[in-house]
Amino acid sequence: MYYKFNIISAFFALILSGFVANAQEVNTGSFRITSTSEAILGKETADSFAEYLDIDEEVTWNVFVPENYDPANPPGVLLFQLYGSEIEDPTGWQTAMEERNMILIRLIGKGGEYPRFKELVISVMAPLALQQRYKINTRRIYTSSVRGCDNIGALAQLYPNIFKGAIYINCNPATWRDEEPALVHLMRENRYYFIAGRDRTQQIDNTQDIRKYRDAGIENVKFVRKGRLNRTRNLNRPMLIEAIDYLDGKEAE
Repeated sequence: MYYKFNIISAFFALILSGFVANAQEVNTGSFRITSTSEAILGKETADSFAEYLDIDEEVTWNVFVPENYDPANPPGVLLFQLYGSEIEDPTGWQTAMEERNMILIRLIGKGGEYPRFKELVISVMAPLALQQRYKINTRRIYTSSVRGCDNIGALAQLYPNIFKGAIYINCNPATWRDEEPALVHLMRENRYYFIAGRDRTQQIDNTQDIRKYRDAGIENVKFVRKGRLNRTRNLNRPMLIEAIDYLDGKEAE
């Protein structure tokens, strides 16, 4: 099943690099955007995914764009997968987006609401939907999740030419068993940040995931343990900024 997604991965990156933001009023702050795969990808590409997502089915994302958005200094993008019922952005995250010049985008819906491959299509559409409206820094498109990392782990493998880094929060990404991902050479250029709290089992699982990454030659991987972080808590602003700085290649002083 993943084979089809691998085949068109390069095509998605081509779309992303070729997009130019439309001339329209620029919204900042918190709001929602709604679109369809046909409107974002074009009919031909959307048709290739129709078995997972109808081309005219509306998809809605929560978006936060910093008030200081400047197309001359394009922001990065953080796609956040939230597997829960929370409606608001995590506490402190909007401030972190302002400080690190990033747009936050979240799919509306509880985890498990969408079938696996449909969720992958919707996820990879998110930065493309933003780029129809904003100029973004395509070298700083990252993804993150808390308490459920299968989807973003798959994004890291299938679309490393789009998602240049991932933050795995108290969870384990989908990895491979024997054969390395087709685009592992691109994963080696990206950065991955694992963060876990007091849960000993979680730490052991992350160690195994990290070993899998490093055995594949992916060197830019960091594991952080935070004693105040447990399975029911998300990152606060300083923790998130620390993670973003690592993905940006800025080591803590």
